[in-house]
Amino acid sequence: MNQHYDTIIIDDSSKSIDILNDDLKCHDSINVVATTTDIDEAKQLIVQHRPRVLFIDIEMPQQNGLDFITKIREHTDHEMLIIFYSAFQKYAIDAMRLSAFDFLQKPYFPDELADIVRRIDDYYTSIDDTRQRTATHATPASIGLLTDEGLRVVNRDDIVMFRYLAKERVWQMLHADTKAFTLRKGLTARDLTAIDETLLVQLSQNCIVNLRYVSSIDTQTMQCRLAPPFDDMTLAVSRTYYPKFKDHLHII
Repeated sequence: MNQHYDTIIIDDSSKSIDILNDDLKCHDSINVVATTTDIDEAKQLIVQHRPRVLFIDIEMPQQNGLDFITKIREHTDHEMLIIFYSAFQKYAIDAMRLSAFDFLQKPYFPDELADIVRRIDDYYTSIDDTRQRTATHATPASIGLLTDEGLRVVNRDDIVMFRYLAKERVWQMLHADTKAFTLRKGLTARDLTAIDETLLVQLSQNCIVNLRYVSSIDTQTMQCRLAPPFDDMTLAVSRTYYPKFKDHLHII
């Protein structure tokens, strides 16, 4: 089965967007879902579409592309491969420091773009294959998580939820013993739900819950209540994530 990766292009030049968009149409795995010349709109589009690939210019009048990526990461938790592209090679090192997936210099040759797309395909194919192999083996009861208190071995059933602390830009785990542990930086929501994809379900950009602890859901207010001793907590379910959340519940 061919994979398709939702992609967004951000560039202050409409002409540059059109050229890149047309060139990407030659690659079946890249699905351009949105383009924009406006930085403010770009933030909304990324949150809305949660693209797996982002092409972004660096020198833009509203905001430097490097600064934009630094800030947008505070509002996203999904895996997104970032490809900076610019007419100036001098930005390549700064781009790599921001953990960019690649750097494309304008004007580029078709084979240069093809190499990047090939790397994108290889990366996601490798990730998906690893997850598939993991899913075919018995899931161990315990997992090691690096926290601010060191390595903590926890039983999967004791993970109540994960919540994203936007200010600190880290995820926090709530344990069944009611203690909270801050996890290492760099983890994504995809990393955490992969711990147990049958039980750990994302409710919103900032919250992942263990279905074992879900007590009830108010479908009018989209509020999820947890079971004791966490029954004083209510979690908002985003309408974006509700369909997948509902599928996990196997409602009859």
